[in-house]
Amino acid sequence: MNAMVTAWRDVFRRGRWWPPTLAFDEVQEQRFISATREARFTHFIRSGWVGLLCYNLFCFSESLMAPDVIDEALKIRLLGFTPLAMDVLLISNVARDWVLSWRDGVIEAVVISSAMLAALSLVWILTSSHTEVAPLYRSGLVPILVFGNLVLRFRFKGAVWFTVLILVIYGLSVALHWGRSTPYAAFEIPQFLFVSAIGLYTLVINFRIEMEERRRFQRSESSAAARARLEASQRELDALARRDPLTGVPNRRHLDDYLLQQWQAPGNQGLPLSVLLIDVDHFKAFNDRHGHPAGDQCLTLLAQALARTVGPVQGLLARWGGEEFVAVLPHTTARQAAVVAEGLREAVEALNLRHEAAPLRRVTISVGVATWPADGEPDTLERVLAMADGALYQAKSAGRNCCRMALGHIEAD
Repeated sequence: MNAMVTAWRDVFRRGRWWPPTLAFDEVQEQRFISATREARFTHFIRSGWVGLLCYNLFCFSESLMAPDVIDEALKIRLLGFTPLAMDVLLISNVARDWVLSWRDGVIEAVVISSAMLAALSLVWILTSSHTEVAPLYRSGLVPILVFGNLVLRFRFKGAVWFTVLILVIYGLSVALHWGRSTPYAAFEIPQFLFVSAIGLYTLVINFRIEMEERRRFQRSESSAAARARLEASQRELDALARRDPLTGVPNRRHLDDYLLQQWQAPGNQGLPLSVLLIDVDHFKAFNDRHGHPAGDQCLTLLAQALARTVGPVQGLLARWGGEEFVAVLPHTTARQAAVVAEGLREAVEALNLRHEAAPLRRVTISVGVATWPADGEPDTLERVLAMADGALYQAKSAGRNCCRMALGHIEAD
């Protein structure tokens, strides 16, 4: 049972004695109805055609049990009920989307009404007949009961109403036939009990069918929720695997995937891609002087400042390793990349982090920039990274705390 609100126990608990119903809580019930509405509608249409065929096969029974009204029976079945039912089935199929938009229960009410009309037509035929065996024809309500509760599979609430109404129609047929002489009067009570028993049995089976359907739905939802949680956990683990645990920025693994994606994306072919290689100046001396915990804090503060600067240009900042970071700037020309590189240098300088072992007594960075396409148009990603590394080497050779472009980039822009 679990979270399922079902049958008698919960009907009584909520003070609803009639009609008994199977239902989830309100939110889950709406999901269940939405998930099953289209399949049930299709089932109703297909079963309706089968039921209409079976309905007309009753003409053979009437030719034997009510031959005195066979002409009227054929008119009722073939010229009355059948065209009406066919129109309903055809229109419902053509206007499928419109019918599916109806309020919950309306479709089922229409189907139940159709089955009730079939039962009433049978009663009219047997009460119009004056043959001795006509009263026995009331057992023809049994196939209608079975068809409604087990073939059409009304919801349990609808099945209860349907069964009760069929028994009322049975009683109506007895009342209309009252006073007529028949050698089969002794069969009236057993026949009523027979029809009632069939109604009860079909209700029990209908209950179990709907219960199992609801359990399958609940299991399906539970499985879907479990899959969603698993996928979320996998995404979270993947995200953690792509983040540098110290600084919180993407790590080398994420950087490699991002670079390859930007490099190979069809929409990026022929557009510039800039790579900025960033190194913290004199970082080994910083660790030796201030200690590794201070070094870790320094890298974290630097990463945050660099990420804030790269973010507005829709690029990616990642930790390359040790005290080195990489910024990838898609669709960024060499001149634009030079501006971003200078902004990164100024952002770190503005932090004013003390570095007693550095000439300027504060933490600074050096930046090497390479852009593709540029003069020579490097044809591999590794070549672009190598050019950025060469530009970084030039920045360090020039005294650090500066930015350098790979040769030819500014002119090519």
